[in-house]
Amino acid sequence: MAKKLKHNPSKLPGTFESRVFIGGSYKAAVAAGLAPRQMLEEIRKVVVDEGLDPIIADEFEVKDWQHDIHHDAIYLLHACRLAIFELSEFSGAMMEIERSSDFGTRSIVLHQDPSGKGWRLSWMLSSFAQEHHDRIRLYGYIHV
Repeated sequence: MAKKLKHNPSKLPGTFESRVFIGGSYKAAVAAGLAPRQMLEEIRKVVVDEGLDPIIADEFEVKDWQHDIHHDAIYLLHACRLAIFELSEFSGAMMEIERSSDFGTRSIVLHQDPSGKGWRLSWMLSSFAQEHHDRIRLYGYIHV
């Protein structure tokens, strides 16, 4: 299988107004029974259906992964007006969520909640979302 070409981060699609950063785990979502990236791809479809431009960090070139991945992911986030994070499993998105409030990015944080008991991963993030309730919203879902 041919390796997919990465996008140039200096040439982002759309405009600031139309870009939506999509963050979350690139691994399989075992609890939800999803293949790697499947949830991110589902979110991408919704974003595209709404006429917006999805930005998923691992689809963009990073010159030196060991040293630049954090910088480049935050750069991509900063270039987006909106963000959607799927956080049923811990990932680098935790750092991106925190920075999203610094940039004024309006964010939705999704998490699997099959029992309907609410947020269960991090009280720190729950508290942070309450502090920034005008820009960050937490939403649980039962199934995809």
